[in-house]
Amino acid sequence: MIRYMKKHLSLIVPLFVLLFSFEFFIMTNESIDKYEDKMLGNYSILISSQKELKNLKTKLPFIEEYKLVETNNLVDKFKSTLSDNTIKDLKKSMPYYYKVKLSYFPSSDIEIANIKTSLSSIDEIQKVEMFTSSLNSSKNSLAFIKFILNVFIIFCFLVTIMLMLKQMKIWNLKYNKQIFIMKLFGAGFLFRTALIYRFVLLDSIIASLITAVSLYFMQSSSTYQLFYQALGLSIGDISLIDLLIKFLLISIIISISIVTLTFGPLHQDDKSR
Repeated sequence: MIRYMKKHLSLIVPLFVLLFSFEFFIMTNESIDKYEDKMLGNYSILISSQKELKNLKTKLPFIEEYKLVETNNLVDKFKSTLSDNTIKDLKKSMPYYYKVKLSYFPSSDIEIANIKTSLSSIDEIQKVEMFTSSLNSSKNSLAFIKFILNVFIIFCFLVTIMLMLKQMKIWNLKYNKQIFIMKLFGAGFLFRTALIYRFVLLDSIIASLITAVSLYFMQSSSTYQLFYQALGLSIGDISLIDLLIKFLLISIIISISIVTLTFGPLHQDDKSR
């Protein structure tokens, strides 16, 4: 087995890198989405109005909820310095303040501006405070991470595919005589390339098993869990079997497609004659 793996590292390693980077991409995107949801839950817009607001959600569908901010406690702090009549007048003159939570995470400055414009267009609303400075900073950081991640996964995919194609060409040269002899005796495409398909299927199983076990132990590690806890995120249940099945499907489909793409012209020659 060790001898086999040494001979087939040129295919097993690219498959491992491809599967690992693909799953890392999925995990990171899910983590970013969870973090955005957490930020959205903590983020709120403050609006003021001279009248009590009703049915605001029906007018503006991007609003998840809005709550009245209690201001009486704030006014009561001045009881020691102001008369009771003044306190009553102050409470009557105080506008209504509402905390507004959004139903989605605004992904651009244009969306934020549109939200503010929509809120300001309501006649009863006097002022809108968006608190966008911290939101913009976090949003831009997350967008940059997603961009870098997309570039990374595309680069890994292209490199691994090129390495796998190169290995197929090497096997094509190595087994060219054997395939040609079988072709002369009338063997079909699948029969004369069965050895290559057997190689890639076994390599796919090995790469999938290594990747699944590596990611399973990585996600189960205390360091990984502490990192998630520091972000205030929870980790879902991790299934080694689910990871293995997913990786097997991906690696087998890619490997078989590359073998067919590389050795396919041999089969096309039969049809042309």
